[in-house]
Amino acid sequence: MSPVLLTDSADKLPEAVEAYYKQVAPTYLTTPAEGPYNMTYVIGDWKQLSWPLQAHVDYISEMSNRRVWNQSTGGRSSDSGQP
Repeated sequence: MSPVLLTDSADKLPEAVEAYYKQVAPTYLTTPAEGPYNMTYVIGDWKQLSWPLQAHVDYISEMSNRRVWNQSTGGRSSDSGQP
């Protein structure tokens, strides 16, 4: 199950939604093939969510290298302690 995130602007995310995307963005230690992966579905037309905003959401929620010193968010699926 995933959350439904709403915005009232076609061109800018609310601060809380932007922060959420950045907080849950996955990271990897060695290779992006490790996962985990996030999926974002956009519901609405171009008037409701502009193409630049959709690209921005894709950028801030994409997987990044956890070994980069200035990126401390995200995690691996094994970090949860679950098998």
